[in-house]
Amino acid sequence: MAKAPLIPYSTIADNLIFWLKKYLKFKIMTLSNEKADEKIIQKALIDIENAKTFDKVEKIAKRLKKQVPIYTYYYPISRFLKWLSNGIIDNLKDIDTELVLEWLTFATTGKSGATKLNYKNVLMNFFKYLEEENQEKYHFNIKLSAWQKNLKNIATKKADYLSEEEIEKFLEALKNHKFVRQGHKKKVKEDLFLRALYILAIKFALYGGLRISEIANLTLDDLRENKEFDVLEIYIQKSKNNKYRIVTIPYSNGRYAIKNDLENYLQEREKMQKSFCPNMKKQLFLTYKCKKLSSSTMERVLSRILKEAGIITEKRGMHLLRHTHASFFYKKTQDVLLLKERLGHDNVKTTMRYTHLDEEKIKKSADVLR
Repeated sequence: MAKAPLIPYSTIADNLIFWLKKYLKFKIMTLSNEKADEKIIQKALIDIENAKTFDKVEKIAKRLKKQVPIYTYYYPISRFLKWLSNGIIDNLKDIDTELVLEWLTFATTGKSGATKLNYKNVLMNFFKYLEEENQEKYHFNIKLSAWQKNLKNIATKKADYLSEEEIEKFLEALKNHKFVRQGHKKKVKEDLFLRALYILAIKFALYGGLRISEIANLTLDDLRENKEFDVLEIYIQKSKNNKYRIVTIPYSNGRYAIKNDLENYLQEREKMQKSFCPNMKKQLFLTYKCKKLSSSTMERVLSRILKEAGIITEKRGMHLLRHTHASFFYKKTQDVLLLKERLGHDNVKTTMRYTHLDEEKIKKSADVLR
């Protein structure tokens, strides 16, 4: 098979399904299948190519269980990728060792040692394939050799986030960054639409903790000003885990008020939409290609701004802003359940990753009993 771009599509779900399909076809063609019916195999390969969802790929894989021993490989990988698609990541490059270990731990709880070993080996096989087959030659450097030893560390995993000082440096760099259209020379005049677009999208992630997929799916009808409480209400109706929620951001007053950025973007958006995308009247965030915002584009913009701010972190994607928001929010509220609802998490255990800011408080509470 020909090598493919690591991130060929604009949504994380489409990219995960794309690589699941490629991996499944690879396994079908390389595993022993002497007793397989050639016609069934050929039809399955065509069906896999046309499949658009995890469920459809699953049905094809189950059909092939008696033809080729691929299910041992397929099942763990499909579960892992389906989990990632539920708002865990916005970009394939967000996958790291800690994330894989976290999934392995809860996915294999109560299972035999042999099953745990199989899951680990299958994941390593998948990432080896992914690294060899992507055109960028991108390496994930997933290391699972000391999995059992590292299990104790997973519960205390800390989310990478920006400090308050780094937030200010980042916002200053965001304000000073020159936004130009892709392919244009640096000397050309700054694109005011792109400037307004990226500043608002980035602040939605930083001030509201929104995922890039949630930001991309917003419509004009999803924003409402609440004058009584002076907040902007953002109605999240298309979340990765299908959880409907309302996120609020200070509107006209406060250090992180969003009013000026929102009004500036809506003004620029109206001009751009009429000239370039007359049929996209409801979509909040538009591009010059009349498509939704893509995670890969946002990643590139964010990476440049972080570099200009002189900020170096292990996690550099849009999820860094969501992590920063969560850590900052918890520090101010000390309310993990409120944070869980704000982030749209299914399980409070996921939210607990952001409570590490209370380390000093935890230490003091223990000292009381000494």
